Amino acid sequence: MTPEEKIKICALCQNRKMSLQKGIVCGLTDEKPQFEEACESYLVDEKEVAIEKERLEDEEHEIGENTAPAPEDGALPGAGWFKTIAILSILNIALYFIGVSFIFGLASTQLLQAASDIRLINPIVGVFGMIAIPAFFYLTWWLTAKKGYKLCYNVGYAIYALDTVLLVLLMMQSGDKSLLIPELIFHAIALLIGFNIFKVNSRSSQSNSFSNSTHKLLYLLAAGVAALISVASLTAFTENQELSEDNIEAYIEICNENLPQDLGDGVTQTKMYLDGKCIVYECEIEGTGNLMLDEYSLFLAEANGKAEILSSLPQNYQTDEDIRMLVDFMLEYEYSIKYVYKAAPLYKNGASKDLYSITITPADLRLYLK
Repeated sequence: MTPEEKIKICALCQNRKMSLQKGIVCGLTDEKPQFEEACESYLVDEKEVAIEKERLEDEEHEIGENTAPAPEDGALPGAGWFKTIAILSILNIALYFIGVSFIFGLASTQLLQAASDIRLINPIVGVFGMIAIPAFFYLTWWLTAKKGYKLCYNVGYAIYALDTVLLVLLMMQSGDKSLLIPELIFHAIALLIGFNIFKVNSRSSQSNSFSNSTHKLLYLLAAGVAALISVASLTAFTENQELSEDNIEAYIEICNENLPQDLGDGVTQTKMYLDGKCIVYECEIEGTGNLMLDEYSLFLAEANGKAEILSSLPQNYQTDEDIRMLVDFMLEYEYSIKYVYKAAPLYKNGASKDLYSITITPADLRLYLK
């Protein structure tokens, strides 16, 4: 037992005595305490014990008022935002699989959805990326809410800021910005609130740090993967959204998934395929199966149809992003388009009969787009 510990015991004894030279001494011996484990002459001073107990309680209360609760007792401010982001993104993914559009989510997951739709990336890879990013934000919520790790809040905020940058770049690439504006507003509000919370957290002493360096490294690795997936999603979408000879077959395959399509006036587009350097659209015309059309009538239909397509081309090229993409591909790679019109069969599963065809060549396009 140390001398200081012996003095504390003597201070609560009725036999204590105060000496100007020595401080607290034993009133029986006028000496400093000499006992080792216990004093045989010790008599507890109940009044002094009560005073000491009250003093200690006052100190504990003062410490409690001036000390923030430990992170384990509550979340860091703003931790709930990461959970909201993760839930909205998971909802976006779920609605995507049932064919419903939802604007409030992460730009990176929506880029992955678009890239998967047009086969710019393997759909399995796309699904992995869609799930991995909201999973990272959910992990960040858990580490900030349950563990109080300030590092995780800062990293999560940085990844969300990166997603906002991706959204801005996507808007610059997109023709129709109407669906992206509400999402950008949501991102901006979330970033503003998150930045204010970031400043509060920076001034606060409330935080915890990773006790295991391996866990810290794994979290930072997960953050790096989330950032890499986000950037890669934009790169895949922006670099490959234009048609090329490398992805034209995938483009045709996607178009066929949406066929047959009613074009109006009894015309139905039924098939699309590639014939050499010619993109062929097969269409059926209702009510012509039992008609005997002469060659002159078919010639007029072909000439009038081609004139109608080409006359509307300049305006459609300016207003329709899909048409502009297809025309640019045709001009760059010297591809033609051929519309094959057939008489719709008179009965189910019957054979259709060829009527006429219209071919649009790159030379036709250059003539009308001058």
